[in-house]
Parts: sequence; C-alpha cells; structure tokens
Amino acid sequence: MQRRHLGSILRISFVSDEMFSVFAGLFAVTSCSVVRGLWQGLGWSQRATAAWKAVSARAIGAKNFTDVSSGPPSSRGLVQRCHSLYINVDAFKKAGVDPNKPPQTLDEIMTAAKKLTIKDPNGQVQQYGFGAAIYGWFLEQLIAESNQPYCNLENGRKGLATEVGFGGQTGTRVATWWADMVKQGLATNTGRKTDDAQAAFKSGKVAMNLESTGALKGYLAAAQGKFALATALSRRSTPALRAVRSLAAPAC
Repeated sequence: MQRRHLGSILRISFVSDEMFSVFAGLFAVTSCSVVRGLWQGLGWSQRATAAWKAVSARAIGAKNFTDVSSGPPSSRGLVQRCHSLYINVDAFKKAGVDPNKPPQTLDEIMTAAKKLTIKDPNGQVQQYGFGAAIYGWFLEQLIAESNQPYCNLENGRKGLATEVGFGGQTGTRVATWWADMVKQGLATNTGRKTDDAQAAFKSGKVAMNLESTGALKGYLAAAQGKFALATALSRRSTPALRAVRSLAAPAC
C-alpha cells in the first residue's frame, strides 16, 4: 500500500469503529496508533530498544525484532533501509570528477556539484549537480550521521519525546547547505515528492541523488543503457557531517 493512500485510509479509520486486524507501516505511524489505543502493537519497549541499540552499533539484524525474552514482540521488521548517495558515473567522468572517490561530506558534495552542474549559453541549467526530495527523513538521517539526537529523551528511548532537536546547530547546518545549493543553481528543487526527485535522477537531469537504498532496484532499471550507476561509499574519518553511507555496510 502506498503511503499517500495509507494516510487517507488511516484518517477514515481513526474516526470510525473499524480498524485493521494487521497493519504494517512506519514506526512513527505505528507508535502513535498504539499510544492512542487504536490497536495493540506486537511488543514495544525492549524490542524497540534492542533494535535501536543495534542500529547505533551498526549491527542490526532480524534477531532484534524477534527477541521475545521480555514478552511478545510489538513489531516485526520487514525491511532494512538507509540513505545513500547515488551517482551518475558518466556525468562524473565527463566533469572530471573521479567516481571512485565520490564526495563524503556536505562540503564535498557542494564542491562536486559545482563541477557537475551544466548550464547552456543562456544560463539555463541542463544538468544539476545534486538533487533530493525535501523529505524529513533525509534530515533525520544526516543528523544521525553526525551522532546528534533528533529529539529529546535519547531519541525517545527513555519515553515519548517532547522536544525535537533538528533546529539546533546540526539541523541548521544541513538546511542552510541545502538551501544554498538550490540558490546557487547547483541543486534542483523538486519539492516533497520522492517520485519527482527520483525521476530527475533517472532522466539524467541530476548527477547526484540522495535517496533510500530501497530505490536501488528502480534506479538500476532506469539507468540500463543510459548511464552507469554507482553509490558513494562512506568513511568514518572525521566528526564532520557525513552525507552518505555504503550500500555494502552490514548495518543500515
């Protein structure tokens, strides 16, 4: 079920006496629904805590969702996805940027985007260096990569969060970087829909795209016969904001 359809169905269900018998959705949606008593989750505290600790340790696995030592599990993990920087290898080579040494930080992405952006004689952008949907999850991921909390109470591990932290230094840094890229014509603004941002990358209009690893299959199909596709490998060498993570990493 697609998210835009799920949202409409949930809104109707919230005010009716009918509810799903089994539901699969994002953690945020599931948690709010359980708290409101709309349905009972398949386990909660210890299971979620174990999963989050595993994420932090980069060792998440199915066992974190099936551990029933503290009671019945509140949820079952169906997918494991993380963000990744997809790159158009052909565009990189044409711009003289080594695809084997892709950008790793926000500053490096901006530097590469300046070389990758192509404008016609009238100043119209023919190819943007970077593109991504204006999606809160990406902000959350970049903040997490900087080892900063997204909200208080240890990101909700010690209770329901009452304050968010994305307005702090790290979140502001990411937002400012993103806005500056758009203002300089280095990044395209496709809005909030991930489909639009993905379409821009698939068409070759964007040379670098921040997306979920879940988009890999569609990107491979779209790039077939058009351009070589690669993902940027991450390195943990400095405390600076890192914008990418390896698809090959054992934990996402």
